[in-house]
Amino acid sequence: MENTGINSMFVLAGVLTIIILIVAAYFVWKSVMFSKKKYGKLHVGTILKRFASIRGFKVLSDVKISDGTTTVTIDHILVGFFGLLFISNLQGKGDFYGDMSQPKWTFTDDEKKIYFDNPVLQNEQKIEIFRKILSKNKIYNIPIDATVVVVGFNNDTNIYLTNITSDTSVMTARNFKKYLHTIKFEQDNNIDVQQMVDTIAKFSA
Repeated sequence: MENTGINSMFVLAGVLTIIILIVAAYFVWKSVMFSKKKYGKLHVGTILKRFASIRGFKVLSDVKISDGTTTVTIDHILVGFFGLLFISNLQGKGDFYGDMSQPKWTFTDDEKKIYFDNPVLQNEQKIEIFRKILSKNKIYNIPIDATVVVVGFNNDTNIYLTNITSDTSVMTARNFKKYLHTIKFEQDNNIDVQQMVDTIAKFSA
């Protein structure tokens, strides 16, 4: 009985050690991906793929489209019976500040202050370009929305916005998960998912 108890303790210690190593490896990987500015896109892509896989939806990433004069890149497109959702990613270990109507936003942390293009206005431009492409090919009435998903390293990123017209135009990754489970994505707007995926591929730059 004593040997059995000792063996059980060794097994438990071994399991705990393996779990600790796995967790440590994950955080090392996460830190590396974050420093390379890749974690945000990977994280949001994983959220989308998990959501899409059990619903027959599709996720396209790094999609370039052009109307002949302007070329833009869409981080992710969720294609479903509901229509299309364009997703842009932001990541940072700091705070984001922006006005929905202004062309530039700001990111600050303990080391720097960075100005960057307003991603909400960029999303509007991407939708406009995509609709132009669709209309040229006599494709109309496709529901298209867009959002910006902000990813922090430890859920420590703050977003300070003014002149907000929609509470779904910018959100954290945690709120994005909740957003995907709203009734909007349960609506069937008669979109043929695979046909739309093929159409996007056809028009990609």
